[in-house]
Amino acid sequence: MLHILYNFVSQTTRIAQNIVSRQYCECDYTSMYPPIALNDIKRFVADCFSSSGVTESNAETLAEAIIQADYRGMFSEGVSRLEQYIDEIECRNCDPKATPTVEDEFTSVAVVNGNNGLGPITGKFCMDIAMEKALGSGIGMVAARVK
Repeated sequence: MLHILYNFVSQTTRIAQNIVSRQYCECDYTSMYPPIALNDIKRFVADCFSSSGVTESNAETLAEAIIQADYRGMFSEGVSRLEQYIDEIECRNCDPKATPTVEDEFTSVAVVNGNNGLGPITGKFCMDIAMEKALGSGIGMVAARVK
């Protein structure tokens, strides 16, 4: 599966980079790398995470974060990082089922423990809390720790 994953990630990364570089080059990249439907990429990435033990909702959140990174031109944080995430999970360097928890909380500030989970999941959790606090007090600040 990792071989298939590597080939897919490599092709998807090249396609994303080619889309951005089209404004500088008149090459026809679609004949070399046919486009892949966005929903197919999201489904594939989410399925990779799910098969590695990530919960379905977290797998969808991770897939969205990775796809959005490529869409914004940050290819080092996009689909090319999928293999690294899967390796981290398989080597047990992080907990795919971890749920972030709030350790300490005040009116506009909170401290979150990521419980050794995946960064984008903890980041989204923190951002949701920060936005909620900002709505209530005008400012929201959340700090996250790994363990």
